[in-house]
Amino acid sequence: MKTKFTGEFLSLNQKDFRILAGIERLMITQKYPRVQELPKETGYSYAYIQKKLRSLHAINLIEIKRNYDEYYETALNFNGYDVLAFNALVKKGLISSIGHKIGEGKESEIYTIQNDDKKIGVIKIHYLGKGNFRSYKKLREYLAIKHHSSSIYNSRLAAHHEAKSLKRVEGIIPVPRVWGVNRHCLLMDYIEGIELYKCGRIKKEYLRDLYQNLLQIIKDMLEIGIIHGDLSPYNILVSFDSIRDKYFPYIIDWPQSVNINHPNAQDILTLDVSNIIEFFAKRISIPDQSIDKIVSDLMK
Repeated sequence: MKTKFTGEFLSLNQKDFRILAGIERLMITQKYPRVQELPKETGYSYAYIQKKLRSLHAINLIEIKRNYDEYYETALNFNGYDVLAFNALVKKGLISSIGHKIGEGKESEIYTIQNDDKKIGVIKIHYLGKGNFRSYKKLREYLAIKHHSSSIYNSRLAAHHEAKSLKRVEGIIPVPRVWGVNRHCLLMDYIEGIELYKCGRIKKEYLRDLYQNLLQIIKDMLEIGIIHGDLSPYNILVSFDSIRDKYFPYIIDWPQSVNINHPNAQDILTLDVSNIIEFFAKRISIPDQSIDKIVSDLMK
């Protein structure tokens, strides 16, 4: 099966990676780094770099600006950023293979992976700016990105912010355990389950238990000092334990999480709670309380 991992990635050598990494470093200060700066950055001759840029562009890992027969400016695209991250994660033993795609959101893709110890996990690859502009703008606001920066850099911020949030709540909130993060790629445990929005037809006693469980989870988040920021039936995985005859929720997708001292914390929390109430109110009988009252009780 051809994937991101078995295609262009396996055709590259260490010299290719060195040039890609050189472009990445120069992109810290330049949107389109000048090719004439790459010899100093990589130790390779200008002529050799021109040749390599031609081959890297042919397999769609970089963007280029041409002046007659020479490339004078270049930049990584997301494919080039992917292979740099994969290379680093392979070297650490965190990835030995990438499987099929199991999820795709507005700003990310999720694949199954296997590490050197044959353990199955997932890789979430953030692609801010690649999808819906409104979603991208909203996520930039949550990450407090005020200055102009590239989609690649912002994707890295999102992945690292999500990893930090998951580690912060691990052991208290049911979440996937983080394996590692590199650039815009987040690796974590694979959770066997389905999204909550697909669980509308399970028995009402299970739904009532899930509802109470989720309210307690939101309260536990607040005690830690964090608000999910995008909580909905699409960001909750539900796993059934046949021994205990019980459904257990896992909270996923944390790049929009904020601290409780965020200036819009009340509004963000209210929206999270509203999404949960709306789902369950259509399926089970819940106390007739206003959203504001429920939020107020959770914050006590």
